[in-house]
Amino acid sequence: MSRPPIRFIVLLLPVLFVGSGFLSLVPGPIGASVSVWAAEKESKNTSDPMDPEAFVGNGDSDPYQRLNKKVFRFNDGLDRYLFEPVARGYDFIMPSPLMRGVTNFFNNIEEPRIILNGLLQGKAKQAVRDTVRFAFNTTLGIGGLFDVAKHLGLERHDEDFGQTLAVWGAKESSYFVIPVLGPSSIRDTTGEIVDLFTYPLLYYHDAPVRWTLYGLMLVNRRANLLSATDVLSEAAGEDRYEFVRESYYQSRKNQIYDGNPPLDLPYMMEEEPGGLPPAGESQ
Repeated sequence: MSRPPIRFIVLLLPVLFVGSGFLSLVPGPIGASVSVWAAEKESKNTSDPMDPEAFVGNGDSDPYQRLNKKVFRFNDGLDRYLFEPVARGYDFIMPSPLMRGVTNFFNNIEEPRIILNGLLQGKAKQAVRDTVRFAFNTTLGIGGLFDVAKHLGLERHDEDFGQTLAVWGAKESSYFVIPVLGPSSIRDTTGEIVDLFTYPLLYYHDAPVRWTLYGLMLVNRRANLLSATDVLSEAAGEDRYEFVRESYYQSRKNQIYDGNPPLDLPYMMEEEPGGLPPAGESQ
């Protein structure tokens, strides 16, 4: 039997050891993150899990900031001196149409995850459309190399189990940075572990081919983020850590609310859509 992907191993470690309490003795963000999860589980928080305040990256959501910043600097250096140069080389030698086809292929194999989580979130119509999209791109699009469904009005969605947990009522937990993997939270890490089982590559029998595809997927994904890297360098200023943390929270909030997050205004947290603000405030 071939070994599981490294990402799978890293994400599965908290699940394997949390029952025995082993990770409470392990230094680093993984052990600290599980300790946070255990502490939060004991606390009684009855606030609305979909309250916009749950997604704000304030000090309360980042209690392990000192540790997170150390891991962030490690990840930043690793990306700057290894992943980014490889991605830039890949981007330089790959013709744009071919790179687009590779991106389409890996987007297509994520469709089972999107379909499943759409169903779990109660989005039946969307799940049906995503299933049709997957069928068209897999057949007419030659294994997903061509996104033919997009031209038929079947746009791609982005659902994952972290979003599903939020829809089910799981409140956003403390922010932490995982070595190599980057920004996350207990809820989203749990979601990623579940989502890994929906990737077809995990079950492909030919290990050399599977590992080659995993490598290609990671390099191609990093190459597609090169423009975002340039924007980060310009916009983040001196505090790249805070910029990335806030971007993470805002991105997750936007995904959970399907691109229509509520306004972060005090009176809108209490009122139904269209409700009036408290007396003395203008709308």
